[in-house]
Amino acid sequence: MTCEHPFPDRAEHRDVQVLACRDCGHMTFHDRQGEMPPLAALTELFGQYDLAGTLPVIGLPAREALAYAASAPAARQSLRAVPPGCWLRPADDLWLRREGDRILFAHNSPAASRLVGA
Repeated sequence: MTCEHPFPDRAEHRDVQVLACRDCGHMTFHDRQGEMPPLAALTELFGQYDLAGTLPVIGLPAREALAYAASAPAARQSLRAVPPGCWLRPADDLWLRREGDRILFAHNSPAASRLVGA
């Protein structure tokens, strides 16, 4: 999946640069060496978050989303790397969304389950 839109959102947290397109949902991650695998980037950004619950999902292949919250106030800084209020697709079977101080992950594959700790 690639993005053809001219102005994706760009953000950076620690050494992870995030490019996210609100129009098509495409999302990529980069560090100083180049493009990062989604697992490594999401672990760097949200590895200190705790599962807060689940929510039903409408309009995605997944039936529910896992809601994660920062385990410490300083960890909330990573939320700025994700534009709010839209579903983004960092991997084929994984979607994420920022809602307030939560990050939501929705998936429909066993590999994605391992990625988000479900």
